[in-house]
Amino acid sequence: MDILNSNMNMNLKSLSENCLEGMLVGFPDYYVYAMAIKNCIGGVSGFLASIIGSKILEYIQASGNVFMSIPMYGQQLLSAISLVIIVIDILFIHFVVEKQKVMIQ
Repeated sequence: MDILNSNMNMNLKSLSENCLEGMLVGFPDYYVYAMAIKNCIGGVSGFLASIIGSKILEYIQASGNVFMSIPMYGQQLLSAISLVIIVIDILFIHFVVEKQKVMIQ
């Protein structure tokens, strides 16, 4: 059984090395590191957002679908929060990101 596991691990390792080698040829190392950091931050922030959203939903459902003496479902509040965040993102992109100089490497 150990021989089978070691062969499978070697095959998976060589497959992953070949795939990564083909995908990352021509990219500088700092670009690969930047992508890895960006993906880690995105994963952690998505996880935290789901925890916060579930706590908001749990609180509204526990209080009888009432928030600040307004009858509503938790999904409605989460949708409103999402709309506000998207509008802020659009404004940020329009007024900040589009005004920055583009660096050509």
